[in-house]
Amino acid sequence: MPATKTKKLIGFTEEQVALIDELATRQGTTFTAIVSDAVNEYTSVRANAKDQILDRLLIEHGDVIDRLSRT
Repeated sequence: MPATKTKKLIGFTEEQVALIDELATRQGTTFTAIVSDAVNEYTSVRANAKDQILDRLLIEHGDVIDRLSRT
């Protein structure tokens, strides 16, 4: 499948494609590498935020969670 078609399937606008292509050229990398890095960064941040929320719930309300798990 041609690269252009793949980009289109993802739903990038023409402006986004142009900006990512320009960035890839400046960094000496590929469109796919730029997008992959961005997705990895986004998912890492989201996973970290979720873990922090769960840790805080356990610290602040661990006793309630423990009691609920026994019912």
